[in-house]
Amino acid sequence: MPPSRAVGIDLGTSHAVVARIDELGRSAIVRDAVGDVSVPNIVFFDDEELVFGRAANSAAIGEPSRAGESSKRDLGQAAYSRAIGGQLLSAEFIEACLLKHLATGFTSAGSPRPAVVLSVPASFNHAQRQAMFEAGQIAGLDVLGVLSDTIASTLAFAESQGYLEADATRAGCRILVFDLGGGALDVAIVEVKPKRIRTMAVGGDARLGGREWDSLFADHLAGEFNKQFGEDPRHDMSSVRRLFAAAEEAKQTLTVRQQVRVHLERAAHAADVTISRQTFEDVTESLRDRIQRMLELVLSRSGLAWRDLSCVLLVGGATRMPAVGKLLETLTGLKPAVNIHPQEAVARGAAIYAERLLAARDGRSVKIDVEIANLTSHSLGVEWIDPASGRAENAVVIQRGTEMPTTAVSRTMTTIDGQASLLLRLLEGESRDAEECARVAEVLISDLPVGLPKGWPIEVQYRYDQSGRLHVQARLEKKDRPLAVELRHHGVLPADEAADWRKLLAGRVGLRTILDLLGRHQKKREEAAGQTPQPGAPLAEPQSGAAVSQAVAADPDHANLPDIEDLDFDLAELSGAGRYRKQRLTSRNLTVMLVGYVVSAVIGLGLGYYILMRIDPTYNWLNLPLPGVAPHHPGGGAAGQRSG
Repeated sequence: MPPSRAVGIDLGTSHAVVARIDELGRSAIVRDAVGDVSVPNIVFFDDEELVFGRAANSAAIGEPSRAGESSKRDLGQAAYSRAIGGQLLSAEFIEACLLKHLATGFTSAGSPRPAVVLSVPASFNHAQRQAMFEAGQIAGLDVLGVLSDTIASTLAFAESQGYLEADATRAGCRILVFDLGGGALDVAIVEVKPKRIRTMAVGGDARLGGREWDSLFADHLAGEFNKQFGEDPRHDMSSVRRLFAAAEEAKQTLTVRQQVRVHLERAAHAADVTISRQTFEDVTESLRDRIQRMLELVLSRSGLAWRDLSCVLLVGGATRMPAVGKLLETLTGLKPAVNIHPQEAVARGAAIYAERLLAARDGRSVKIDVEIANLTSHSLGVEWIDPASGRAENAVVIQRGTEMPTTAVSRTMTTIDGQASLLLRLLEGESRDAEECARVAEVLISDLPVGLPKGWPIEVQYRYDQSGRLHVQARLEKKDRPLAVELRHHGVLPADEAADWRKLLAGRVGLRTILDLLGRHQKKREEAAGQTPQPGAPLAEPQSGAAVSQAVAADPDHANLPDIEDLDFDLAELSGAGRYRKQRLTSRNLTVMLVGYVVSAVIGLGLGYYILMRIDPTYNWLNLPLPGVAPHHPGGGAAGQRSG
């Protein structure tokens, strides 16, 4: 039996691992051209070619401004966080370059194109997942889907323990999946049974990974060097790269040794700094506190106790730090599983899932038949404007922790007569305040019938598939007519630009050709922006060809957003914390504030006057009949005696 076309790729923040399904139907790791299992995720943009891996690391020391690394953290954003050759590239294009390079390791002339599943952190939101999917397509891969790292790791564990075998009969177990990679932390409690995997609780931190340990350690080393020479090695990019490389190497050495000597250089100065493992652990203690809080949060969401777990599965290179393993063992009372390599688990599980999806697409029976129940890691909501405060708020349609696949339906209405299209903004987050949530996509509902009256109901369906990708449909109620829906993802390249980048990557590419195409895209966007109407004018005709008759609101960010009565949600279920949010200053609010200030001032003055009269009754000029205060008689009484 030839090996399957199914391939799983764990494109981590710092390293990548590739696996495929072999002739025996089991996952197997694919080594690169030099025999490495884990490949550094860095691309160096030379003028005429792209350089990867160790060679890219070496080249980046001399010209750090041409290096793209840790770009996974910027997926779903407008651009990669650092300029390359003086220009901002998209993060998914840099990820696509890395994927294209990886693909050369498992493709050969004449062989069919592999079918790929890409893994993503469980903490990724919809925009980030979609950006990873788009990166795979730009790289020219046959992308079957994306899969969360925690589920992928559990699949690899289930394979190693025999849970995926056709005749599996062993008892189920509940495991803690602890995934600490270079860029993110994922924590999940998963129930594993023969042919069934169910996530019970999930949580994560997209900004807590091995890079944070490197950063704190590098700061400590820089401080020691600065004390000795008065020079800070963080003042230029080249010395920063050397500093981080030294910190990372020392961190890895301290996993097996009690102390390490770190060589640092800056300008004409050089020093060897000896660091103990205890010092390293003290410097990074705050990061372990964040890990512990996340672990306890996920446990509370699951409704279990530590004693209810059977196993701890360590995933990711950063789990090799002794202090991390010690923390987990102290909390759970369990020894970590050793039957699967921490850096291979995600790629193996992604390959298993790829084989499952590929078999379903090809219409053939699959040897690896497993039911997967995953959870949403963020709540999905629709942005609407509260008429009382004028603020944008988040109305949740799918709650965090909902089992996927899942479908939810909401209702909106046309806001004017003859409306031809409607725009909804989708949010991810738990806050009622839209400004505290991530804007992940826009839904343009068009092709509405001519002459539709104001207030006509439109049903909108939101569906997460098993891999966590979002699909949206809409239909016109009463007429039971489907409507055209365009889902515009935030932080993802437009379709025409993505097609251009894919065509570029198919040939020989270097920084010159990249900057040339980037310049053409920028010019095209500027020309399009020059045709954009000013606020107050009717919206331009959308790409679908249906005119949008509604005018842009005074605040262009809120154009076409439905009013509160247009959304059919149970607002009583929304978080009460939003009731105490900071409100926009309206004329009504200003009047209430002024009246409140006046009333408070009057009450304060009255209370102060009463206290003063109790101290000295001569100040009771109004002869108020107050208990314990004698009336004031001018020229006599207490005051007259005092003047005499």
